[in-house]
Amino acid sequence: MHQQSRHLQAVIPQRRGFSHFWEHGQIKNGEITARRKANKDITKVFYEDPLDWGLLQLQGAPDEPRRYDHAMLFNFLDDHLSKCTAADRARLDQIIFQKLSDYAAIHELLVSVRMHRPLNTNRELDDVLENESHRKQWRRQLVEPHRSHMSELDEREMTAALEEFQDAVMPIKSRYRVVMDKRGLSASEAEEDLEILSLYNSQEHLRALDVEREYIVASIAEAEQSAQNSLPLRIQQNSDEHQKGPKQENKAIKVKAKTRGKEPESVQPVSEATEGQIPLAPPEEPSTKVVVKASTFSVLCTMFPAQNEEATKTTDWNTFVQAMQDTGFSARNGGGSAVVFERVGESSEGGKIIFHKPHPVAKIDPIMSRSMGKRMSKWFRWRRELFSLEPQK
Repeated sequence: MHQQSRHLQAVIPQRRGFSHFWEHGQIKNGEITARRKANKDITKVFYEDPLDWGLLQLQGAPDEPRRYDHAMLFNFLDDHLSKCTAADRARLDQIIFQKLSDYAAIHELLVSVRMHRPLNTNRELDDVLENESHRKQWRRQLVEPHRSHMSELDEREMTAALEEFQDAVMPIKSRYRVVMDKRGLSASEAEEDLEILSLYNSQEHLRALDVEREYIVASIAEAEQSAQNSLPLRIQQNSDEHQKGPKQENKAIKVKAKTRGKEPESVQPVSEATEGQIPLAPPEEPSTKVVVKASTFSVLCTMFPAQNEEATKTTDWNTFVQAMQDTGFSARNGGGSAVVFERVGESSEGGKIIFHKPHPVAKIDPIMSRSMGKRMSKWFRWRRELFSLEPQK
């Protein structure tokens, strides 16, 4: 419809029956500008030249609110052409007829498509104010209407409010509650708005901070331990050996395993590839493993891939939700595409995490899977070794 409308705008000023209404500019960048010679009131055009009026109304954006319905305009042109003179009908040449025919056909297609889609109903403002005035947002609008332009007084009031906010010693929640009381909101409605300001003091937020703090402290300790274990092995010499010369100080030696007797706890045998160094301790195995189904284990493998095949697999969203439930999480809608997964069970420590459902296709790509795995590792200490596959019966 938009394309056909632009065609009409370009074609009609060039046709013989209507070109006298237009003046053309110079060619610039391959384009010719055209504009109406007389800026005549559109109502006068309707009475003086109905054919020109109808063609003008068909031009422009089809969905503009102030534009007439196209079906009405086509009926208007048909009725006018059936009653006008032959000279007036002759102004519509073959090219304009073809453009109007295509325009009408596309309009029929558009109407057919829209008949199969839900349509909104336009309501009168008075009806909305009368029947929806109990809603919180409308009462806000009635108390403090929207201002399209900010006056100098508004700017001074805003500046004073910002200065007051900066110097405020009273909690923000209390100030906000006073404002809500002045606007006539009930206590429950004010509390609903104050929930977001209470996030910093909620148990969920404090628990998340504790988990993050523990994770950072553990990461620092692990890094320090790794750095300490990677230093060359030093054998402490006795006082007599220290006096023999600097070459024998801090000498790194290869320690051989004893075949008899108890091996010192502070010294471990090393291979030739790591001569002079103590190998890093193997990662600590989880004390208890979570036994999961095969479908759940497949999802976990994409979150913590160990092979190239696992790192390139996509996961269905419903399968991921089922896997989270299999590992002790409940799922509920958090609004929009957000889904809240909350840890449940008698032995669980609580906590929840939010993942967004992919759209338009509910498939989790490999990058997103690994990102989810990192978040679960950060907040719930998940890792691949924590899970084991349920034995087949």
